Amino acid sequence: MTVGALVRLGCMTFGILLQQQLVAPLALAGALMIGGECQPSRDPMAGDGPLGLTPAACLQADVGAEAVGNAETGADNLWLDYGDLYGGLFITPWFSAQARGRWRDIKGFHHGLPEDRSLYTDFAVVQVGSPVLSRLRLTAGRLRLPFGIDHSEAPQFYQALENRLLWHSPDLGGYLTYDDLRRWRFDIGFAENDRSGLQRGQDGVAKGGVIDRALSVRAMLDISALEGTRLLLSGYGAERGERRFGFGMVNVNHKGDATEFEFVRRLTTPSGRLQPFQQVLRLGYVQAWQGPRRWVIQFDDERLRFRRIVVDFDYQILSHLTLRTAVGYRQRSDGMSRASRTTLSLGLEAKL
Repeated sequence: MTVGALVRLGCMTFGILLQQQLVAPLALAGALMIGGECQPSRDPMAGDGPLGLTPAACLQADVGAEAVGNAETGADNLWLDYGDLYGGLFITPWFSAQARGRWRDIKGFHHGLPEDRSLYTDFAVVQVGSPVLSRLRLTAGRLRLPFGIDHSEAPQFYQALENRLLWHSPDLGGYLTYDDLRRWRFDIGFAENDRSGLQRGQDGVAKGGVIDRALSVRAMLDISALEGTRLLLSGYGAERGERRFGFGMVNVNHKGDATEFEFVRRLTTPSGRLQPFQQVLRLGYVQAWQGPRRWVIQFDDERLRFRRIVVDFDYQILSHLTLRTAVGYRQRSDGMSRASRTTLSLGLEAKL
């Protein structure tokens, strides 16, 4: 463990203790909220929440660290630092500006392993329309086009192996949402790459200065089956030829346990004949918090890469400080090798 990592963990723990004593969460005259859910109230006109009729600002921060060991070889043992910072300014019930930045630093315990650092803007957008009141909404800025579910509660070492090309899109654009506020929701969006010359964009995916434009559509249907289920159907097309198709299902029971299924297929050209297509089947389960504890399970079958699973147990030491312990298993599925990895991880995560 590096000195910098120890300092960050110490500051993180001190910040949590300070927040619990002073600002956990803090709402100042309905104008500033630190922590909490950072969501508009269900009826903003009633002014019954911290983000109701009164102009409001919201701030959230997560920071954590994970130590990761491989049972088969100690040469690949890793240390991860990660975090994100979210800020929202809700000027009126129908107009807001929101942004989130993320960072991740992966280092090997042993010399010789390359360090992998990523720092990027997840999104920085303005939104016209209220998610709880408006049938029509417009979201624009630096964003990822609406496609699929693209959600994971797995530990960071597991998320770091995702093929982000399955969900990635050009950086700058917008999308229009129609929501009947009961069952149906439609999103249609357009985006193009940032022309500023940056070599690394959203999610840390290198663009190499290539300009691309893309269009996406997504439809959602909420049904009452199995206590509450959402079905999603998505499509994506890029000017340079990439095509993507996705299907997803999210179920949340009366206890708050969430089960997710997602299928995504990516073609590098419209016909898909020049290169093998990429595909992922994902199944996830996130238990609602039962007191201070919960379970998180995720399985991914990614074509021509691997099949893998992680079982994670989270325990809240304090109200905003969580201990995460996980066991993961990964097996290559490229037809050339069946080498496997069994991974153990121990992490500490703070939500400020």
